[in-house]
Amino acid sequence: MRPFSLCVIAALLTVATACGGRAPEPVEPPPPPVEVPSLAKRTPAGPPRAVDADGLRTFLTSSSERVRVINFWATWCPPCLAEMPMLRTFAIQHPELDVVMVNVDSSQLHDTRVRKVIAENALTDLPHIMLDTEDPNTMLREAVDAWPEQIPVTLVVGRDGVEVARFAEALDGQKLLQAVARSSL
Repeated sequence: MRPFSLCVIAALLTVATACGGRAPEPVEPPPPPVEVPSLAKRTPAGPPRAVDADGLRTFLTSSSERVRVINFWATWCPPCLAEMPMLRTFAIQHPELDVVMVNVDSSQLHDTRVRKVIAENALTDLPHIMLDTEDPNTMLREAVDAWPEQIPVTLVVGRDGVEVARFAEALDGQKLLQAVARSSL
């Protein structure tokens, strides 16, 4: 009975092949993993630095060797936290730019919540500025021209220290890239 079943299986395979069936093609091995660039290849950012209103104004308007993307965020702002992975990816993809994070939480939260959020989002290699004030709203109104009274806010600042674009909403990577391209003209 056993040789009969082998004959039946062999006959079925022969018929299937003759009717257009194909033997399975060998499966190619998966491609090797792609190395994800690290922000660590940038110049080390150093620890977050605290600035007063004059320091922030000077930073925003000073000339620089590179175009800057400056993101204002807070630990209590869900859209700010949601765009952090995109900003990290953008910084990796565009090492020719300076992506700077400006935290607008009260200075009381710097050592507890702010540093924790920076670490959790793998942003320790980006430069961070923290506002040295207990009243961030007043300081932002004083230091940033036409502060929109909301966050997230992202500025694109050209090499000459002139603001090229402003996003007063959650970022769109394509629009950010277009704004950066305009600043490089």
